[in-house]
Amino acid sequence: MIEDFFKHLFTLYPSYAERLNDPYAIWVNAIGGIMIAIPFIIVGLMCIIMAGTDPKYTRRRIVLTKLFGYFIFCCGLSRLIDTYCIWHNYAIIAGYAKNLTGILAWLAIVYTPAVIRETLKIRTLEQVDESLKQTNIKIDKLKELGDKIVT
Repeated sequence: MIEDFFKHLFTLYPSYAERLNDPYAIWVNAIGGIMIAIPFIIVGLMCIIMAGTDPKYTRRRIVLTKLFGYFIFCCGLSRLIDTYCIWHNYAIIAGYAKNLTGILAWLAIVYTPAVIRETLKIRTLEQVDESLKQTNIKIDKLKELGDKIVT
């Protein structure tokens, strides 16, 4: 059963190159695919690696950033597989890569509202400024009280 799975996985179908007779069209597609894939892979890896480097971020934000990183990385990987499939059509592998990318995209969509709710709890600069003024007023009152006690 497992052998059949791998035989089916690597079954060759007519490639894109065999269906296209124009070498220019083939190379334009290949170069465009690579030009898209490499930045996706780099940005995805940067999200995955750098997600937890700042301790001020919450666990939810770190998980979501890594999830987006894996999603973007898989987008680049599926683009590379599609480019490879121009000459060697492993349509099953390309399909699995796209399904993995889709699953990660849906997970990111489901997880995003939690991070948005958390972000909405963050105070604006005006709120922080008002809170600072209130704190300064309380400190001044404490200083006055301290001065009265000392004298």
